[in-house]
Order: sequence, then structure tokens, then C-alpha cells
Amino acid sequence: MKKLSVIAMALLLAACNTVPKSGEASSKTAETAAAASAAAEAAVEAAAPKVVTVSDVELKNLAVQMQTRLDNVNPLGPRDRYVLRLARLTAKLQNEDGLNLNFKPSRNPVPDATVSPDGSIRVYSGLMDTLNDPELLAMVVREISFVKNGAAMLRLRTAYQAFDGAKSVTTFSNALDNLSDADLQAIGEQLEKNPFTPSADLEADDYSLAFLKKNRMDPKALERAFRKLAVKGQRDKATALLYPDAKGRADRVRDLLVVKK
Repeated sequence: MKKLSVIAMALLLAACNTVPKSGEASSKTAETAAAASAAAEAAVEAAAPKVVTVSDVELKNLAVQMQTRLDNVNPLGPRDRYVLRLARLTAKLQNEDGLNLNFKPSRNPVPDATVSPDGSIRVYSGLMDTLNDPELLAMVVREISFVKNGAAMLRLRTAYQAFDGAKSVTTFSNALDNLSDADLQAIGEQLEKNPFTPSADLEADDYSLAFLKKNRMDPKALERAFRKLAVKGQRDKATALLYPDAKGRADRVRDLLVVKK
């Protein structure tokens, strides 16, 4: 930016120096000044960072690439208890709400679940150990909302745009072809810095409640899940950071159920 300012200032000064001291600008002088001004603007535009245009299809391809990398880290066997349990709970959710979804557990003590815009939902063992089946299903269904309403896509788009590729690429396709394992990790770190918005989280809560009611399941399971996470957050910092208002969310779900009876 400092180099840019010097270039622009030099061009602008050149334009000013072409004006006669008498103050009577000739047509030739005016043309020279205009050309210098245009050159200064061109220098500013050329030096400005290029905004990479990213399509939804390209972002989904990136999501698949990132998820494949993560899935290959300490994969669970087909007979693992977490694999079997999650497969049983999500057996009828593969095409929920017209989406193409896939579910896998991940051995991670943090009580969380993640979602990608391509429909990949990963459930951490920490969450599975904390909740019973109805509560776990209520939390997993929340993740579907982020795919359905585009929140997962927006989050990945923001993370990619914040990613400092420093590869001098001008199109996303070229960047995608040249992303290294370190690049994918860096984009993943940007994702962690940009959680879903509070409004998207509340929309996910409402989505889960609607799903549970539509399928004649216990809607109070979502409230119980948040209450368990609130208690866990009192003694576990990671849980508290993930669900800073778990008790408030549980109370909101309780109130919604009372109103809609």
C-alpha cells in the first residue's frame, strides 16, 4: 500500500506540474493532466488485490477435497461402535429435505459436529459420548439446516476469501488445482475462526424441532441435549466455547414447545 501511494502521488504531481504558473491551462496541458490522472487511477486499480470469484460448484469441490483429507486422518473401522451407532441413527437421512447427505463419526473428544456445503456431516465421538440417541439425532439434524439454508456455503466462501494463498493466481480453478495439504489446513483454520452466526444457529434449532415433530419424535430431546452441554460446559472450557449460551438455547426450545402446543 505504501508503494502504491508513492506511485499515485508521483503521477498526480506530474499532472500538477504541467499546469502553467500563470494559471491559464491550455488544451494540451489539460489533456496531459487528464492522462496523468487516468494513469494514477490505473496504478491504483492494478495494485489493488484481485477478488477471486468462486462458484458454488467450485466451493463444493473444495469442501470434498478438505473433507477427504480430514476423513483420512485416523479413520474408524466399519465395525467401530461409533460408526455402527451413527449409521443406525442416520439411515433414513441420506436424502433428507432433497439433499445429498453423508454422515461419519470422527474420534475427537470435543462434543461437536461439523458440516460442509457438499452435505458431509461429521459427528465427533465427544458429542456421541455425551448424548443419548434421541438427543444426538436432534443435534445432528441441526447440521442439515446449515446445508439447506446456504450457511455452510457462505461460511466456506468467507474462509476461502480470507485465505492468504500468496500464489499469484487469478482464478479459483487454478488455485484449486494447486492447493497443497498445508493450504487445505489453512482454509480449515479460517473456518474455525468464523463460526456460524447466532441467527443461523437459532434457525438450525428451529429446523431440528420441526424435523422431530414432523417425524413424531421427542422434540424435548433438543432441549435436553443443550442442558447436558450446558452442564458439561461448566467444567470443560472447550464445551463452554462451543456452546456459550447452551442454557439459554435450552430455555428457548422449552418456551417454543410450550407456545406451539
